[in-house]
Amino acid sequence: MSFTLGKTKLDEIIDRHGIKVDLTERLDIEGLRGSTRLYRVKWDKKLTNTYIIDTIEGSEIACKPEIVGREFKELNSRASLEAAKIILELVNPSLPIIYLHILRASLGYQLHESLKSLGFAMLEAYVRPRYIVDSFRDHRERKVEIVYRDFGNIGGGDYILIVSDTIATGSSLVESLREAYTIFTSRDAKVEELVIYGFISIDSIKRIEDFSLRWGIKKIYVIAMQDITPLASNLYDMPLYGPDEELWRTEGKISFVGGIASYETLERMIPKYAPGMDQPGDWSERQLHLYNGLGYEEGNIRGHLEKSLEMLRSLYNLARSKEIYDSWVLEIYRERIKSIISTLTLPRI
Repeated sequence: MSFTLGKTKLDEIIDRHGIKVDLTERLDIEGLRGSTRLYRVKWDKKLTNTYIIDTIEGSEIACKPEIVGREFKELNSRASLEAAKIILELVNPSLPIIYLHILRASLGYQLHESLKSLGFAMLEAYVRPRYIVDSFRDHRERKVEIVYRDFGNIGGGDYILIVSDTIATGSSLVESLREAYTIFTSRDAKVEELVIYGFISIDSIKRIEDFSLRWGIKKIYVIAMQDITPLASNLYDMPLYGPDEELWRTEGKISFVGGIASYETLERMIPKYAPGMDQPGDWSERQLHLYNGLGYEEGNIRGHLEKSLEMLRSLYNLARSKEIYDSWVLEIYRERIKSIISTLTLPRI
C-alpha cells in the first residue's frame, strides 16, 4: 500500500492525537544521506540536548513489525550509521569512549558497529537488567535487578558513555547507569558526557536527566529514532500515535496518545503505520541472535510476530467497530496483518 497523505488528513491526525510537531526544528549536518533528517527538540531541559533522527530504515522498523531477523539487523545497521555520524559531530573528540551494552536487546541497534566503522575506538562494558516479574507489555510496578555485569579493564579518568536501548519508563536504563556509576566510582572513572540512542519515550527523558544530574554528568545527548514516543497506560507500548490498546482491552475506554515528531516524519510514516502499535515491538525477539553475557541465544521471532498480530487485530477491531478512523487507516491495519501472516509462513526468517 502506497499513497500520498493530504495536508488536511495529516492535520486532523496531528490535532486529534496531540502530536507535538511544533517542538521540532530541522538541523543540517554535513555527511548525512539526502533522505536522512535531523531535528532538535525545543524544550526546556537543564542539560539534555534532545534530537530526533528520521531515516527511511528507522521508519520501516517502526511501522512494520513484520521486519525481523536479517532484514531487521541490516536496517538497524544503516540507520545507526547515520546516528554515528551525528555523534561524531556532537561529542568531545578528546575524551575516550565507553560503550555500555544493555543486554539482551541493545546490541540489535548496531550503533557500536557503526561507530567502529567510522573509526571510533572504545572500551566496552556489559550490564543485563531484568524485570523480576515477567513484564511483556506491562511495566507497571515492576522492579529491576542487575543479573550480569562485565566492566572489563576500565580504569580511571574522564569518559564519554554511549548507550543504545529501547527506553520506555527508563527503569532498566537508570538501574544500568546506577550499576555503572558504582563500578566507575570504585575505579576513579568519571562520565563527562552521556549519549543515548534508540526508541525513547517522553516520560523517560526526565528520569534519565534527573539521575544524570545526581551523577554529575555535564552533557547529555539523546538521539531518538523517528520520534519521541508517548507511553500507553501499560507503560510499555511506545506508539507514534493512536488509541491506547491496553486501556481499551482492559477497561473498554478509548483514549488517544501522540508523541513528538516533525511534519515531514509524519508524512513519511503515517501512510504505513497502524495507529496504536508499539514501534519497537519486542526488540529482543526481533533479532536472530542475542548475546546474554554468557553466550548467544536465538530470539523468539515467531513469538514477537504472533504477539504483534494479536495486538494489530485488537486495534483493527477497535477502529472498525467504533469507527474512529477512515477507511484508508483500516486498510493500513489490514496490510500490516497480511504482512505478518505472510512472514509467519517463511521457513527461516
